[in-house]
Amino acid sequence: MTGYRANFRFVPFVVFLCGAAVWLAAVRFDLAYRISEYIILHRLPAFDNAVLSVAFAGLATLGLVAALQRRLGAEVRKRKELEAAAMWIVDHDELTDLPNRNALLRHLTELPASGRFAVFVVKLDDVGRIGGVFEDPASQTALRAFATRLRQVAGSGFVARTANRTFVIVVGRTSADSHRAVEAGILECLDRRVVAASGESIRLTGSVGYALWPEHGAGPEVAMLADLALRDVKKQRKARSQIYEASMLGRTHRAAHIEARLLDAIEADRIEPYYQPIFEIDTRRIVGLEVLARWRQSGGDFVPPDVFIPIAEERQLIDALSERLLKRACVDARQWPEDIFLSFNISPVHMETEGWERRLMDILGQTGFAPSRLQVEITETSLASDLPAAARALAFLQKEGVAVALDDFGTGYSNLAQLSNFSFARIKIDRSFVAPLLEDERQQKIVRLMVALARVLDVWATAEGIETEEQLVLLGKLGCRYGQGYLVSRAVPSDEVVALLAAAPLGAATIGGQNLPEQGDATSCPRPRLQ
Repeated sequence: MTGYRANFRFVPFVVFLCGAAVWLAAVRFDLAYRISEYIILHRLPAFDNAVLSVAFAGLATLGLVAALQRRLGAEVRKRKELEAAAMWIVDHDELTDLPNRNALLRHLTELPASGRFAVFVVKLDDVGRIGGVFEDPASQTALRAFATRLRQVAGSGFVARTANRTFVIVVGRTSADSHRAVEAGILECLDRRVVAASGESIRLTGSVGYALWPEHGAGPEVAMLADLALRDVKKQRKARSQIYEASMLGRTHRAAHIEARLLDAIEADRIEPYYQPIFEIDTRRIVGLEVLARWRQSGGDFVPPDVFIPIAEERQLIDALSERLLKRACVDARQWPEDIFLSFNISPVHMETEGWERRLMDILGQTGFAPSRLQVEITETSLASDLPAAARALAFLQKEGVAVALDDFGTGYSNLAQLSNFSFARIKIDRSFVAPLLEDERQQKIVRLMVALARVLDVWATAEGIETEEQLVLLGKLGCRYGQGYLVSRAVPSDEVVALLAAAPLGAATIGGQNLPEQGDATSCPRPRLQ
């Protein structure tokens, strides 16, 4: 009918349609009229140029579509790769390549409820202060090395980094005590040193809390319970590892209730400084007073300091509490005789705050209190997280005339090393050595050695927790010159200090200037141990 050869009927229909579409689209260029005119003038029984034009246009269009399809496919693949990379970033820690909190929660949700697992939460001490910030190569190297070791300990288990210094390990349990091996492996990781990018050998310190599935709970709840155990470890500051106990949850609820009122109490200055005397054992004359925090509620009852102080430290309220307490204590102490010194404890958490020593000197300047009358006391724990920073801060205070004392002497594992690293003015013998003194001759020998060591190092020693006359007499025989405890006086409010001083002999002691009575075994002071 058309006059074209039959073998051209098999040209793909889609090719012709595409070509026709191109041909029709050319109307705006007046090409359609010219092509029609050409067909009328050249009615050939063969597949003439017009039809070839249409066919070739269709083929060209198909080629273009194919090219676009290939390009589109490449774009789709690239987008999928980018999405996969984005999803990886969302679920992983960039520094260590470990899964992050999002991935951890999903993993805990997907674990079989009938399984048996152990969830460990590991928190390092302030690694960032190794080099100042976490972007420092030394800190990054230390964290990556620690992450690698945790992977080795976990084996086929799940390891995540959920915060700057926090790691979580989830492992299956093949027996009732199989998690003990993982616990030991984690503690070994904390004991081993890592080599930083600079070649420096760094010892990481930290704490571990863990909970068991299903004994303590299941799903993401187990990680929360393990974190409660970790917090308990950091509060106690004794053991490095702790399993979850049911009583911890109750304490957490009580802590939340106290925390809600604690900030208001700090801002309203309802936490008051009380003062306990430091005295000469032979004469009982008072040479100084230690600041202790007391929180009296509206009903007249006191919140125990061993309850609210750890909460203040954990919730980062200790800085505000300590600085307000010191300011009030300095104002009070200006009313005392000038030969009575003020003893103030520095919280380990407070010492981690940059510039704390300069803010302390600012408070002395604001209140007009002489630095030579102030003694700050720190614990060995305060020195553990960043020894160089602590050394700089304490050297600054000593240069300004403030005396520095080491609290709880004898309870740490490296007190002799600390005595050689720092120029302490005095040490305090912990009450745990004083309490059994009358019944235990070994304790008597230990205390005698402590006092002798203090004399050799020209450091003054103070025995803490003296409650009986017998203890007082025995400590005097052992050579200890200064003491503190309920035997002479409990802590009293500021309005009772003048009467307390008037009732007891006074001693001359300008501690910052080192003008204490002869020999110096002597004085010390606590942190607002706030107890």
